[in-house]
Order: sequence, then C-alpha cells, then structure tokens
Amino acid sequence: TQPEESTAFTLGFVFDVMQNLSFSVDYWNQEVTGLIGTFPDSAVFADPAANAAKYVRCSQLSAAERPEITQCNVPSTVDPLAYVYTPTDNLGDMKAQGFDLSVQWRGDATEWGRFGINLSGTYVTKFEQQLEKNGEWYNPLGRYSGELDFPVFRWQSVAAVNWAMGAWSATLSNRYRSGYRDANEAAVVALYDENTVGAYS
Repeated sequence: TQPEESTAFTLGFVFDVMQNLSFSVDYWNQEVTGLIGTFPDSAVFADPAANAAKYVRCSQLSAAERPEITQCNVPSTVDPLAYVYTPTDNLGDMKAQGFDLSVQWRGDATEWGRFGINLSGTYVTKFEQQLEKNGEWYNPLGRYSGELDFPVFRWQSVAAVNWAMGAWSATLSNRYRSGYRDANEAAVVALYDENTVGAYS
C-alpha cells in the first residue's frame, strides 16, 4: 500500500450584509490519487470472474484455520467459500467538488437574552471514485452505488437556533440530508425498480 496523494483548492468570500448578519460561500475541489480503503464485498460478488483471487475456499485454509470457519466443517459435495479477502489497499482515484454555504445571524442583547441563528451546508456538484487504478469511474452522487457500497448526499446542512443569557445558554439544532435513489435491481419486482430514500433530518 502506497500513501495517498491529494490536491485541493478552495475559493470563497464572506459578505457582511449588516452588523449582525453574514453570509459566506466557498467553492472546493479535491482530487485524491491512490485512495486507501477496503474493496467492497458487493463489488467482489458483482464480478466473480474479475475478482476470483479474492475468493478463499475451505480447501485453501490450513488445518489450524479450518475449525474456525463454520461452513468448512459442514459435509458438502462442493468446496465451500470460507471468506472473501478484501485487505486495505490503494483502490484508485477520487474526484469531488462542491460548495460550502453559511449564514449567521446574531441578535442584540434583550431582556430575554441574546438569540442567534446559524445555517451551514454543503452542496456537492461532482463525486467520482474508482475501485482500482485506471479502473472504471463510479458515481454515487444522489444515488446508492452498489459498486462503492455507499451514497453521497447532494445536499446536507445543519441549522441551529442559539440562546444565551448570563451563565445560561441553549442550542436547538437540526441536521438535514437530501434523499437519494436507492440500490435497485431490475431483476426484482418492477414495483421497486425506482425506489428512493426521501430527505430526512
């Protein structure tokens, strides 16, 4: 395994709308070469021929290892699969870009205390990742990628209302994530081919 290499740059500004209100926008762009991670099991089973070396059969285990694997101790007419070998390794590259947004308001002190409102979020415009060097690019943005085994939320944010008075303070916050298209299989019941996970907090 080789160290990851990353290049990134950001460009942004902060705009003070008035004394107690500010707004900021930051554009970010990141590329990672030789991303370190674990090859997903779902990708191994999706292409058995290409990933044959990752399948470890019971016949390949030593006498000391075999008793620890349940399926290797059950009578069978075939050579059972003991486990899938997916060590941490350099998977390939990753490219991502998007915007960070923030709005902050802090009220003046009143007899009821000082109130404030904060909203910060990230909008992802691009996300692509490989599972091997020079391999195919997969896009999990707004959808669950069966190859990568995860979705990337296009928009997520945290909103908070703050209150402070003397030695006392309180915060009420909400974390929001946009929905995504779920991992659907055309071979399953057609009704679920377009299943989506709605936005949630």
